[in-house]
Amino acid sequence: MSRFRARLAIVSLVAFAMVAGACSGDSTDGSAAEVETSDSSYVESVSRIGAETSSIIEDAFEAVFAQAEGQAFEQLLPDYSVALGVAISANQDAIARFEALDPPETFVADHDRLIQFLQNEVEVWTRQQVAADEGNLELMAQIDLELQSLLRNALADVSPEFAPYIITPDSRIAAAELFGDLEVDSAAYLDAVAQGWDEFARRNRDFGRALQQSYSSDELLLRALLNAGAGEAFAAARAVIIEIDPPASYVDGHERLLAYLDEAVALDSVVAESAEEGDVVGFEVANYGLALAGARFALDAPPSLVSVISDPADLVAPDGLPGGQFGEDLWQALGRFRTLALRQQLTTGVFPIISDENLAAVIAAVMPTGIDLTEDAIDAVAVLEAPDELRNGHDRLLAYFAELLELRKSILQAASVGDIDALRTYGELGGFAAERAETELWCEALADVADDPIEPVTATFFRPFEVATVAQLCPAA
Repeated sequence: MSRFRARLAIVSLVAFAMVAGACSGDSTDGSAAEVETSDSSYVESVSRIGAETSSIIEDAFEAVFAQAEGQAFEQLLPDYSVALGVAISANQDAIARFEALDPPETFVADHDRLIQFLQNEVEVWTRQQVAADEGNLELMAQIDLELQSLLRNALADVSPEFAPYIITPDSRIAAAELFGDLEVDSAAYLDAVAQGWDEFARRNRDFGRALQQSYSSDELLLRALLNAGAGEAFAAARAVIIEIDPPASYVDGHERLLAYLDEAVALDSVVAESAEEGDVVGFEVANYGLALAGARFALDAPPSLVSVISDPADLVAPDGLPGGQFGEDLWQALGRFRTLALRQQLTTGVFPIISDENLAAVIAAVMPTGIDLTEDAIDAVAVLEAPDELRNGHDRLLAYFAELLELRKSILQAASVGDIDALRTYGELGGFAAERAETELWCEALADVADDPIEPVTATFFRPFEVATVAQLCPAA
C-alpha cells in the first residue's frame, strides 16, 4: 500500500468505521435482530448520521489523493489541510447530532464511547492540520500512528451487540488488511508497542529539532546532535517493548521486532560514539545501517505490526497483472529491491560542508551493500520465466540491473582509492556520488518499458519516491 493510499485508508476508516454501518435488518445474529426491533429509531439514526458524515469526510480526502499520482506529498499539504478542516467540521456536527439522541440503556456505554472517540479524533485531526500547515511531515507521520491506535482501540472496544449496526463488513475487512488481527488482545498488543515506540518518537523529535538548525561545521552539528540525545532513542523504545507479552498471533512478529531493535540499539550506539568523536564518516555509515535495518524489518514483519512504527512494504501485487504468476513474482521482487533501495540512499545533506574525502569514505563503506542488493535483485528477476509477450520487458529489466551493478562496482573502486575526479564523473560530490549516473540508468529503463506490455508490473518500481516527479528526474523524457 503506498503512503498515499495508506493515509487515505487510515483517514477513511478512522473517519467512521464505527458508525458507517447500515441498519438493513438482515443481520443473522439473533440478539442483534431483537435489539433492532425494539430500538430501531436509535440505531437507524446512528446509521444515518454515520453514513452522511463518512461520505463528507471520504469525499474530501479522495479529492486530495486523486491528485497524488506523480506528485510529492509536500505539494498536496495545502489541499490536505483543507480536507482536514472539512473532516473536523463534519465530526463536530456529528457529535452534536449524537449528543441529541437518547440511547436505550443497552447502548448507553457504546454511545458514550462513540462520542468520546469522535472528540478524540477531532483533537488529533486538529493537531494534524497544524502540522500540515507547518509542512512538518515527521510530526504528521507520528500523528498517523495515533490515528491508527485510536481506530484499533475503537474497533476493539465496541460491544458485540452494537457492532452489527455500526461496523460494516467492508470496514472490518479494510481494517483487517491495514492492521491484521483485530482481536482485543491483538489490539492491546499493538497499542502497547505504539506506546513503546512513543519513547523513540519523543527523543527523535529533539534530534530532528537539532537538525533544523544551521551550523558552521560538521563538528558543531555532531555536538548538537549528541546533546539532543543521539544514541538514546532506540534503547528507550526497546526497554519498553521488551517487557510486552505478545498474543499468540504476534509471537513471531514480536521476535522479529526485538531482533530489529537489538540491531538498531547497537548501530545507534555507534551513532553516539561517532558524534562524540566528531567522526562524520562513522556517523553517516551507522545511520545508513539503521535505515537499512528498518527496511528489512518492514519487509519481514507483519504489516499490522510494521504500521505501528513505519510504512509497511508494498509487496501485495494488484489483481489483473499481465503474465499471471510471473507478473506477481516480478512485482514482489521489484518491490523488495525498491524498499531496500529507498532506505539505502545516503543522507549526506545532513552535513553542511562534508568534504569530498569524507564522502568518498562513506561511499566506500556502504557501496558493497548496494552491490549486494543489486545482485540479489538480478538473481530474483533472472530466475523468473517470462511469457513470450513479456520477454522483451523482462530482458530490459535484467539489462538495467546489470548496468546498475557495473556502475556501482565502478563507483566502489573509485571511492576505495579516494579517486575524487573519477567520482565526479558519476555525479555531484555534494550529494550521493552515484545519484546522477544511477538516475540516468533509471530514466533510460523507464522510457524503454513505458510502452511495453510489462509496464503494469513495473509501474510501482518506476514511480519516483516522494521527493520528485518523473519530469524533474528525467528532463529528457
